Amino acid sequence: MLACFIQVFLEDAVYLKDRPDLLGLVVKTWHDFESGESDSDDEESTGPIGLQQVVVHWANGSAPETLHEDDLVVADRSFSHGDVVKRSPNDVMSGTVADVKVELDLQR
Repeated sequence: MLACFIQVFLEDAVYLKDRPDLLGLVVKTWHDFESGESDSDDEESTGPIGLQQVVVHWANGSAPETLHEDDLVVADRSFSHGDVVKRSPNDVMSGTVADVKVELDLQR
């Protein structure tokens, strides 16, 4: 069995390695849970995605793209109280998010 580490998660803010000025939001991942109920518009626009691929909606309004995780850098990942976290997928120990602080740098 091929071991793949998940690098990008649903709702991660990402940018392309070669285009750091282009920010996007991950809206679909290869490891998403499939409930059997799909949004037909989403399926028509993106279709099925392969191993280690994600669909990104770009902040500049350009068309969503299906990209390989290795082409992206995670700029931000949201955590909520109670989320279970690990330092790496191989760690035995895990923790629980007990507090969240949000800081923003706004640019005009």
